[in-house]
Amino acid sequence: KQFIQFLIDKKVSITSSLAVFEGATTTQPQPNQEALNAMSPDTRDFYLQRLAATKSAKGPTAYDKAFANTSKMEKIFHDMGGLLSVGTDPTGNGGTIAGFGNWRAIELLVESDGFTPLEAIKIATLNGAIALGFDKNIGTIETGKNADLLIIDGDPSKNISDIRKVQIVFRNGVGYDSKKIFESVKGKVGF
Repeated sequence: KQFIQFLIDKKVSITSSLAVFEGATTTQPQPNQEALNAMSPDTRDFYLQRLAATKSAKGPTAYDKAFANTSKMEKIFHDMGGLLSVGTDPTGNGGTIAGFGNWRAIELLVESDGFTPLEAIKIATLNGAIALGFDKNIGTIETGKNADLLIIDGDPSKNISDIRKVQIVFRNGVGYDSKKIFESVKGKVGF
């Protein structure tokens, strides 16, 4: 806690990377079928081989324990007043890919860290804008700010996994059909 307080005092923000870290754990869930469909065949085969090897380990492994400790540390950091945000790199075991990895990162804030769905959404939106110094222009829906919006078929304030049910994304005032976008990258991620 002393080190965490030092980070907070120095205005250091932390980006949760549990979605990437989870790929090294024996307890990770089975892969999302839509994410698998987006991967190129070679990428999918590589990922599934790594997944099988990881899940075959006798748990709990050092990664399982470290994942749990990292999750606890994120919650303590936030609760002590630290700025926690969300972001994923397309790294790890090959299963963390753009979009899907961010959804999983937000879900893990709720599932592993113990945040409420609304806290997780704030961490993923406003906190990211604050960390980047863009909170005067983005991060919340307010008069005078730029806002990209999602239309979701569900209520992520009650069920965080509903963030995956995106119907339309509005970017710069233009609506994009999410299903068509996902179809356009099917089998291409990782080429």
